[in-house]
Amino acid sequence: MNVVLPEKPKILNRRNVTYVTVLIVCIVAIAIAIYQFFSEEKLGVIIGISKDENQEISELKEEFTNIFTNELQINQKEQVQELKKQEEDKNIVFTKYEKDEKSLNNYELNINIPYINISNNKVDEFNEEIDNIFTKAAENVENSQDRNIIYTVNYMANIENNILSVGILATFKEGNNVQRTILKTYNYNLKENKEVNLNDFRILKNIDNNTLQTRIESEIRTSQEQATKMKELGYDIYSRNLKDEIYKVENTSNYFWYEEHLYLIYAYGNNNNTSEMDIVII
Repeated sequence: MNVVLPEKPKILNRRNVTYVTVLIVCIVAIAIAIYQFFSEEKLGVIIGISKDENQEISELKEEFTNIFTNELQINQKEQVQELKKQEEDKNIVFTKYEKDEKSLNNYELNINIPYINISNNKVDEFNEEIDNIFTKAAENVENSQDRNIIYTVNYMANIENNILSVGILATFKEGNNVQRTILKTYNYNLKENKEVNLNDFRILKNIDNNTLQTRIESEIRTSQEQATKMKELGYDIYSRNLKDEIYKVENTSNYFWYEEHLYLIYAYGNNNNTSEMDIVII
């Protein structure tokens, strides 16, 4: 009598295939995760940023516009240098021109323009430039007719390490045109009575020129990669030219110190009709 046994080996093979497939998927997923993790870590090592620092910098960027509070912030530990002021009864930085006004179908103003209250020729130049860029723009808006303009100006002022940093952030939108964002910064050593340049901040932050340059290039490269992806999706995004001389440390013109961090800002709206900017935080 012939006895036919069930084809158990085939069933086992099917089960084995399933198990192996699941195992392969798991291995691939783990491998991808490990690769991404070490890629991020490797990038951090290359540009001198730890994973925790990356997270901190991301949070600082998200909060960037929130530091423009139109008030002077002084570090609690700071002993502010006695200075000769233009207006003795006012703070070192105060709001000189403030307006919140709407004109139907014409304009909307929400502006807070600062005045640096220090008696010094360089500071006089700062205040003159602030007037020429921001105050005159506000006056032009008020004199406009049927242009449907929205103009906002806010500033930050911060004193740390006997250094005063002032940053002014403005947005300008007319009708259906693209919004333009403008940012200018001013830095002044209260103890030595002179302008502070980026090299002074670099030394204060204890970062060498090459490392700082690498950090800038890494940030701009990442922004351009993101811009390229958005363009592929049909969005009109400002393109960065990685070879542009504006990204050289010695050519960087907008920067300030805030809560022990050095901010470098590339505000493309300063010279173009765009609201995009890149922020490098050290």
